[in-house]
Amino acid sequence: MIKRIFSLFVIAFFLGSTMHSAEAATISEQSRIIFGTLQYLDKNGRYLTIKRDNGGLENYYFQRHTLIINDKGAAGLSALIEGDRLRLQFTETGSSRIDKVEVLNEEKEIESIRKGKIHQLDALSGKSS
Repeated sequence: MIKRIFSLFVIAFFLGSTMHSAEAATISEQSRIIFGTLQYLDKNGRYLTIKRDNGGLENYYFQRHTLIINDKGAAGLSALIEGDRLRLQFTETGSSRIDKVEVLNEEKEIESIRKGKIHQLDALSGKSS
């Protein structure tokens, strides 16, 4: 009788532990990916601040092996420009250490930039302000 109870206890323990470890071992691919817009890039290349799609501003940190990719392939920190749309990938869920940064190309092309003042012309009086 005691052997039978002990055997049932051992079986229940192993069934429970295998179910628990299987749940803990699976990490959803989506939970390790974050989308957002680059708000700030540290001048020393240690971290960046993004505005996540859900609205929060958060800092994420580069590692030595962090891979940066743009539309031309592997790139460096100089490929990141404030306002870029980014896809950040992490090894662990909830981590703040970036494994991969992908610049999502939204086809922004600026032919030339000119600096100047914009004046408003009043059509009735002909005066500018």
